[in-house]
Amino acid sequence: MLPKEKMKQVLEMMNSRSSTKMPAMKQVLEIIDMVMDEEMLDWLLAVGPGPVSLTDMEKTYHSMYGGGEEEWHTHWEKTLITGFYQPAGKDNRTEYTMVPMFPGWIEMSVAGLEELRSSQILDKFVEYWDTLKTINVGPMRYLDTIKYMKRLEKQMPPRFRTMITQSKHEYETGIKEISLNQPLTSLQAIVPAGNVYDVLHRYKDELAIMHCFCRLHKTQHGGSCRLGLPVDEGCILLGPTAAQMVNTGVARPLTYEEACELMKRLDDGGAVHCVYHYGNSVDREEMLICNCCADCCLLFKGYHEGGMSKIFTRVYATPQMIDETRCVGCGRCNKVCPTGATFYDKKAGKLVFDYDKCIGCGQCVYQCKFDVRKMVEDQRDVFVKTKKKSEAITF
Repeated sequence: MLPKEKMKQVLEMMNSRSSTKMPAMKQVLEIIDMVMDEEMLDWLLAVGPGPVSLTDMEKTYHSMYGGGEEEWHTHWEKTLITGFYQPAGKDNRTEYTMVPMFPGWIEMSVAGLEELRSSQILDKFVEYWDTLKTINVGPMRYLDTIKYMKRLEKQMPPRFRTMITQSKHEYETGIKEISLNQPLTSLQAIVPAGNVYDVLHRYKDELAIMHCFCRLHKTQHGGSCRLGLPVDEGCILLGPTAAQMVNTGVARPLTYEEACELMKRLDDGGAVHCVYHYGNSVDREEMLICNCCADCCLLFKGYHEGGMSKIFTRVYATPQMIDETRCVGCGRCNKVCPTGATFYDKKAGKLVFDYDKCIGCGQCVYQCKFDVRKMVEDQRDVFVKTKKKSEAITF
């Protein structure tokens, strides 16, 4: 195994690029050990988290290991395929910054490696994620809830944000638009079916698609998404990230029209669109769109299975009842809701909705054929509290 202290230093540099820190737990260090050799490890430590120019990175490589242009290009291609660095931004492609551990590097490294290695990394990461279940005991839940309630009181920025659902036609004609007039700083943004077209349009000249690493892990163990969402069309890459992953053969390019058609299929299937940004902060430009579901996504699946909740979000809309008598109890809303905030109670014969669990993705409205509800503007920050282990479910 590589020197533990050096791996911890690399992890610390990755964490410096993110608002979310990964602990130096056994499984996390083992993943780093799987992906790099000591030469790569020492070079990363010498280059640092960036921003740093490609010229300076090459000079560092030659000063450490010598070699000519061919050796450098081989090393740099390996660096890109395994996802250690990315361009500093859409308007700064001459400098590079280190990619955060998660979300970021885990997904990129898995996408660029051969199947056996990627499977081993995914298994190890899910093993780490499962530790969130083992610490779910009364005192920990209480302290975790208090921590997030204090963040809410202090109006601290949440991990991600959600926006109102629209169809592409509604986006293009301006129907149901919500004006966002304050800056946000958080980990990720969940954009429901519709506003996501605005993101796609702004990056229409640089779009690409790669697999969903959460669904990939499920299929590698003989499972499948119960919503039928695709494995190979999971994450839409944007801007410089799209260009990098296409150039290394990890992703395939998409036209804007292809991306919109794909988004419509994902919307129809029940996907929730999670938009990640550079540095895991939404005050910077977007990097990729993950199309998630409660059945496969570690964030939502882990919550349902009794892991410590990481669902801390800014919400801009909520479903409002139009006519509950129209509900036929088909259960579609519950099937697509990522947090279990709504369902039809057959015993009581009524539609149930838990406002405190709703993250405003709009899928309950989008999927309903009977106009039972509509989405209305409602800006608020939400922490979906961790379930008791006795309340945990598996799909």
